[in-house]
Amino acid sequence: MIKVKTEEKVDSVLNLASKLSLNTALSEIDPSRANGFKVVYNRECPFEIRSQEGHVQSIGDVDLFRCKLLVKENETSLEAFRFELSSDQDLFFYLDHHVKLEDFEEIAKEQRLTLQYQKYPTMLIQMLDGCISEPQTNLAVLTIPKSGSARLDFIKNMEFKFVEVFSCNFLEQGFETVRGRIAFRYEALKYQLKLSEQRVLELEREQRINQIT
Repeated sequence: MIKVKTEEKVDSVLNLASKLSLNTALSEIDPSRANGFKVVYNRECPFEIRSQEGHVQSIGDVDLFRCKLLVKENETSLEAFRFELSSDQDLFFYLDHHVKLEDFEEIAKEQRLTLQYQKYPTMLIQMLDGCISEPQTNLAVLTIPKSGSARLDFIKNMEFKFVEVFSCNFLEQGFETVRGRIAFRYEALKYQLKLSEQRVLELEREQRINQIT
């Protein structure tokens, strides 16, 4: 009995170490982290999709998009910020919202923001979390024209009217960039499959142990 419990603890530690090492490996090969960027947010968020041709908009369905926010910092301040959009439904869909201090100053002026550049990632994280936790009140509308760019509008449902809170523009990325992201996502899926297989083996082992005891 003591031997079985000891083996369980050893296996648990080894499995944890394996997961940690795989996590570290995936983090190291993530192309989004190139040039000193680090991931501060990575969640799926529901967006209403609208296509646009000229001045005509067509309303589509609500779909989930992967929202990855990254920052590049020095010892005292934020140097650059990126907001990546991707979709599991379309591996070639990849949009990027890249903002440096001078870009943010223009955005803040146009949209009358009162916060500092340092707080810009936090603002977007709060908006995305709101769309996830309260989708009836906090809406996100992704408008995709045929020009290779897109616009994401955050809208507040005030019951008596809809109020546009903030908008940000995205650019479609080149083929080489997209290919690198697809390769990374493929490796991530292999990692998730491996963890699932490990979990199944662990459950089978636990069942055998329970039958013995």
